[in-house]
Amino acid sequence: MSRPRVLFVGRTRYRLPLSPSLAQKFEALGRELDVRVLASAAPGSAPGDRTFALVPQFRPRRLDGLAFWFALPWRTARLVRDFRPDAVVCQTAYDAAAALLALAGSSRLAAASAAEAAGRFDAAVAEARGALRYAPWSADAWRVIGESRLAQGDRAGARDAFQSAVRLDPNGWQAWAELAEASTGEPRRAAEAEAARLNPLGSGG
Repeated sequence: MSRPRVLFVGRTRYRLPLSPSLAQKFEALGRELDVRVLASAAPGSAPGDRTFALVPQFRPRRLDGLAFWFALPWRTARLVRDFRPDAVVCQTAYDAAAALLALAGSSRLAAASAAEAAGRFDAAVAEARGALRYAPWSADAWRVIGESRLAQGDRAGARDAFQSAVRLDPNGWQAWAELAEASTGEPRRAAEAEAARLNPLGSGG
């Protein structure tokens, strides 16, 4: 039986590696739950690990809190997408608001992907645009729009969507490969080259 997946969100500062007492607490928690923690990194902390997604301290320090909360909806959305938690536990009301935005965007994006898979491309585009209202940082929503437009034969609309996707996530090789598919000439070759550079398997396809 799989453990429930729980995402904890808050600006608590953690230093990795954890102290022995704190490590024991998380080990005990991990026997019952599959846990991820989105929090702040204390000075001198090691980078995050499988459990902890730690946000580095922002300089100047007086703006650290503002920077953390400004990017929180985007960071939460990425974790919700990748981890797919059964529950999200938030430290403050703002953390909760960010999580709700991320969950709403993820729900609309899932509906968009399902509509696209079923060949309902107009519905997929509508759901993806709905996802962007909650998560304007979502490159994946723009990819769904681009894929749907391409399937409908609208290459110009597909190119515009894939260009939006790579602007939001320039390291996403899939969007570069799709942009190449929707393009011709030198723009196609440039997008293929970028996809090949970024693809961990060394291929743009």
